[in-house]
Amino acid sequence: YTVASVVDKVAWDELVTGEVAEQVEGPLNYSFFRCIETVMSIVRLRRPGEPVSFFFDEGTRPRLGDFAKYIELRKDQYPEIERILFCPVKKLPPLQGADMIAYHSYLFGQSWLKNGDGTVADAHFQEFVNREYSVGMIMMREHIEEMVGRVRETIARQKGR
Repeated sequence: YTVASVVDKVAWDELVTGEVAEQVEGPLNYSFFRCIETVMSIVRLRRPGEPVSFFFDEGTRPRLGDFAKYIELRKDQYPEIERILFCPVKKLPPLQGADMIAYHSYLFGQSWLKNGDGTVADAHFQEFVNREYSVGMIMMREHIEEMVGRVRETIARQKGR
């Protein structure tokens, strides 16, 4: 399964501030979490109980490593996850493909944020988009506003305890 996530960074920086920013850290962490959640939903639907391993570019370990460990330790929520590994892209061809998808996702996301539904993917990326096991998410301003509202509600409930 392949999952790609794009975030409107301008809207994120404007809306995710203060206590909310402390809770969700940054768009990379949030996208990482959304991708894990999406893959797990697909696995649970199509291959229930099957063990899952995730592989990410070792260059993201400094920013995602602690969060990955946290997710691995949540066996009550993610019993299927065997491991989350950070590997050198040069040594793992699937990560080389993932880098290409990430690059094309970035280009498509930038264009989509400017042009909306009229955006056309280039031929290589369109093949990815058309695959049955491909999922792409674009987190726009309204999605970020909704997420910020939910986080604020959670913070308020926790303070009320």
